[in-house]
Amino acid sequence: MPRTELLFEDKKHLRYFDTEEEFFELADWYLKHEDERRKIADAGMEYMHQEYNCTRMARLAMELIEKHDIDVPWKVILESGR
Repeated sequence: MPRTELLFEDKKHLRYFDTEEEFFELADWYLKHEDERRKIADAGMEYMHQEYNCTRMARLAMELIEKHDIDVPWKVILESGR
């Protein structure tokens, strides 16, 4: 998906891939490396709960309504929809 690099960090919160072959290589590698699979899955889940939870999203929505701006790296995604 375009611009998701603004939402997550590759190799920290998830793994990006460009081809079907690369996907299967990564899937195979993570299936063989349980500790690394769990590490990246846990980091991604923790990051999601921290950055994209309902309370924070509501606060950011109110800030956007009141100030017409928010300070997040992914605001360009919102701006491109105008």
